[in-house]
Amino acid sequence: IHFVTTNTNTTLTRSLKELLKTYLGGDYVEKSLTSGTSDFKSWHDQGFPAAFPFEDPDNYNSKIHGAGDTSSNLNNIPLSSRFAKLGIAYLAHHAGIDGSTSDYQDKLAQNDLETAESKNAKLAVISESGGSYHIASSSDLAVERVEYCEVSDFNSGYCQTDRRVLDKLGSKSSRNIFATKVDKAVNISHQDYIRIYGYNSEDKLIVSRTVRLDEK
Repeated sequence: IHFVTTNTNTTLTRSLKELLKTYLGGDYVEKSLTSGTSDFKSWHDQGFPAAFPFEDPDNYNSKIHGAGDTSSNLNNIPLSSRFAKLGIAYLAHHAGIDGSTSDYQDKLAQNDLETAESKNAKLAVISESGGSYHIASSSDLAVERVEYCEVSDFNSGYCQTDRRVLDKLGSKSSRNIFATKVDKAVNISHQDYIRIYGYNSEDKLIVSRTVRLDEK
């Protein structure tokens, strides 16, 4: 499966990569579009996170989006099946299908997706009025993107909530600074575990850190 990087959401695409490796097996390729687009761009243009699993963008079925786009012109039924299975896996996993969570968490570790635990990633949860909080993080300059989510404990790499992205605010003392938007405080309960994931310019996970919001 090729994941298109043009006009797509990095965090949502990352979720699909993890589901692909966990439930379907096999690998993926990332490519950009050199021309044209598809249905996903309408969602992207309206501010919705979009992902685009596709054939090879440089060698796709020329019959799509035209009068010849019929079942008789299918050129890769096994790949079409994987698209369908990935869609079902996404729906089932995020709907909380019974018995899937522990297997998924185990396989994440096997896939080496969460092996970059590092104290180099500093993480702060800052209290706001009304029970909401801001999240801030600093990492070395190699970290270009930081995502965060709630997890079940210190050792878990499985996100119990959707991943969200921290804004990059700039650099200070040889560290990059990231935080939630000023007007985007988040609701967190006491004893919740917050995990951050730091990625470099090649979108490789290089640091992660988990903290728990203790009672005051």
